[in-house]
Amino acid sequence: MALFYGTVIPILYPLCAFGIFETYFRETLLLTYHYKQPPVFDWKVTEISIQITQVLAITCLPFIFFQLGNRQIFENVSYEMKHMDDRRPSGHDPIQAVSTVIYDGVTYNAAPIVVFGLILVGYLLMKAVESKVGEYCEA
Repeated sequence: MALFYGTVIPILYPLCAFGIFETYFRETLLLTYHYKQPPVFDWKVTEISIQITQVLAITCLPFIFFQLGNRQIFENVSYEMKHMDDRRPSGHDPIQAVSTVIYDGVTYNAAPIVVFGLILVGYLLMKAVESKVGEYCEA
């Protein structure tokens, strides 16, 4: 959560650090005093967690840029509602960001979202091809 929301809610960074420290301390105590044998883990768990962390670091970038480009946080802009039952439009949603790129060209916050999306898709495709080539070479 700190990766995604820490930019706009900075208190999440110390809370996350406290959670990591608490988990480390608790697991150390449990391993020392409670478990009869250490838990059985292999390297596959470590490798999967590293792969997930790499993907999370890339996927949070467009989300953070989207947060920092939100006009309602940094400017005093609001949009009127047409009917009482409507939701108040924010003027900052993914559909509007992509539509401004298509119809108006590059704007202040839409192009990086598209670029980060393309980078993410390219990264995921590269990892998929790399795993298939690895399987082919091992066979």
